[in-house]
Amino acid sequence: MKVIELYRHPVKSFTPERLEQLQVIDGKIQGDRILAFRFADQGAPDDWSWRRKINFVALSNTPGIP
Repeated sequence: MKVIELYRHPVKSFTPERLEQLQVIDGKIQGDRILAFRFADQGAPDDWSWRRKINFVALSNTPGIP
């Protein structure tokens, strides 16, 4: 197997960034999905529980995002 391209998504569900190398610690890509924009009606700001993708701004549900 040969790796041709590497990508990470710093903002959940937004356009990925292409990188020459990735740092993986404990099985997680560092800097991947470290930010997300949750809709205001999807819970309290201090509620960090897991949420489905539909609870966040994403290219699939907000097509006007460049």
